[in-house]
Amino acid sequence: MASELEKLGELQRKLFEKEYTNFGNNIAGGLKMKKESKVIPWGHSNGVILTKEILQEAGLVAGSKVKVATEKRNGHVVIILDPIKKESLAEKYAYYQGVPESYEYPADLKNWENAKPFGKELL
Repeated sequence: MASELEKLGELQRKLFEKEYTNFGNNIAGGLKMKKESKVIPWGHSNGVILTKEILQEAGLVAGSKVKVATEKRNGHVVIILDPIKKESLAEKYAYYQGVPESYEYPADLKNWENAKPFGKELL
């Protein structure tokens, strides 16, 4: 069964291993920052308080969306935060091919393009 780290992709795995080359020998050896934190209840889940420095180091800000993965290394669990980049409009519609010919508009919209105004609409 593939580990969570493998699921993040080969490139991310290589970058992770390059960044933490000493990780296998000493849990703190390759880490840039080590801070104490607290796990607190958050609704039906739990949250970890991250300091400003940790957020800066991770390239995150309050409200950032992240994918969370875990990897077991030398008896320790490493939590990997992978930022979810907000797609631009161009990225969202890069593969858009228009409305398929087989699409049927709802009955109330079928002739909206040819409808004549009624009432006091502004034109």
